[in-house]
Amino acid sequence: MLQRVYGTAWFTQEDLDAPAGGQRRRSSGWGRLELFTVSEEIGPGLILWMPNGATVRYLVEQFEQQEQLARGYQLVYTPHIASEKIYKISGISKRTKRICIPRCRSKRWTTTSNR
Repeated sequence: MLQRVYGTAWFTQEDLDAPAGGQRRRSSGWGRLELFTVSEEIGPGLILWMPNGATVRYLVEQFEQQEQLARGYQLVYTPHIASEKIYKISGISKRTKRICIPRCRSKRWTTTSNR
């Protein structure tokens, strides 16, 4: 089963308990930032990054890459899609077909735009 887990971090208990802290934790304000949207035409769960979100994503990716290089890691890029053969070899295709495909075809899988 898929689920979302949300969390926040505060330096002190007083920061957590402060009235302003409660307002900052409310997720209803995130939609106003226009970071991303989703579209039925593109596909369920596929993110379309808007300019604000693309900027945030870019900055986070740059920070992550700089940290990895500074710590001696090497960058590697892999394809976004792969041949079905690799999933058959690993045995993932049997589990995925049994678990995901029936759910993906059900009417429960719908998306809504955050616009």
